[in-house]
Amino acid sequence: MPTLFLPYPHHKDMHQKHNAQPLVDLAGAMMVEDQIDAAANVETVGPVLRELMSDEPRRLTMREKLRAHDFPDAAMTIARMLVEKSATIVQ
Repeated sequence: MPTLFLPYPHHKDMHQKHNAQPLVDLAGAMMVEDQIDAAANVETVGPVLRELMSDEPRRLTMREKLRAHDFPDAAMTIARMLVEKSATIVQ
């Protein structure tokens, strides 16, 4: 699903930004910096969101870019990795 990310700006490691960046790099998502102030966010996020919501061809293109990199079993793959890792740690 095409997405507009607004990562939480107060994390030291900026993990939300780093987690979203690959989807932005694929052109399947957009990211706007959180201005912290609600009124400032309306000014910066509002136009980007309006543009995205009114541009169906762009959303369809973004969706296709994401589908080209689809991992339908990603949750199961991650769960298996965690179980394997935890089994290694316990031993």
